[in-house]
Amino acid sequence: KAMNLFPIHKILLTHAHLKLCLPLPRILKQMEGEEVEILAHENAIDILKNPKELNEFFEYSVEPIENVTPLKENDIIDINGFEIEIFELFGHTQDSIGVYDKKHKNIFVGDAIIDHLDKDTYTPVLYGPHFNEKSLLKTYAKLDEMKTELNSISLAHFGVYSEVDFINLVESVKEKYFNAKDSIIKWYLENADLDYISEKYQENIIPNSNIFPK
Repeated sequence: KAMNLFPIHKILLTHAHLKLCLPLPRILKQMEGEEVEILAHENAIDILKNPKELNEFFEYSVEPIENVTPLKENDIIDINGFEIEIFELFGHTQDSIGVYDKKHKNIFVGDAIIDHLDKDTYTPVLYGPHFNEKSLLKTYAKLDEMKTELNSISLAHFGVYSEVDFINLVESVKEKYFNAKDSIIKWYLENADLDYISEKYQENIIPNSNIFPK
């Protein structure tokens, strides 16, 4: 409201993890009387209608979400003449999508490729009941192929990467993923203690983090 964005007429969910859905009832209540369209990938529709599995996994309590407009690869969404295109970026979930703004050559990828919390803090997206590494690697390859058509990439938790930072991120994300994954497995086999693994992760993967300093 402070940014004068209300009323909102379209809400797009980048994937069906229920933390994204927690604010929906409050948002919709504030726009009572307005016509609001909720959009998500077609693979997310049943998950949103039947959230029991994810509620149990993440220990949430989200009510079923009905009447969601299904999306798929290359769908175009027109927002008063401003067009965005949908790209499937599976792996983290099997309904993750990227939103491509062709005019500005930017793609918003949500949580699909990496969780960057600041410049020096990240976690791999290898969690959730529907994670699939093979699909994630295909997503990394897809973005690498697209990079010549893009000027920037927007992440869910840490803003926009542009120019050389964008190229470096796209070219390094696969290495970051395997470095984090292989290290976590190694430390788990050494000592299956969460504090031990967290300490090792901070020391070796994100030593310069301002969010999780040593």
